[in-house]
Amino acid sequence: MLYAAAARAEALEMNRDGRYQESGIRLRLTSEKIAEYAADDPVLGAHIRDLREREHADGIRAHVSRREEAQPQETRSDP
Repeated sequence: MLYAAAARAEALEMNRDGRYQESGIRLRLTSEKIAEYAADDPVLGAHIRDLREREHADGIRAHVSRREEAQPQETRSDP
C-alpha cells in the first residue's frame, strides 16, 4: 500500500529529527484515510493496525522526550 509506505517513511524522518508528535499525527491521518475505504479487506486492515501501533509508539516517545526536557540536566564532573 503506497499511502502506508509513504507515511512510514515520512514518520521515520520526523522521528530522526525528534518530531515524534508530528510523526504520530502523520501516521494517524494516514490510517484514518485508509480506513475510509478498507471495509473488511484484511491486507488494508493490517496496514491500519501497523500504522496505529507506530502512532502509539511515537506518542510514547514524545511523552518521554517531553519529560526528559522538563527535568534539569545533571551536571557531571569527572574526577
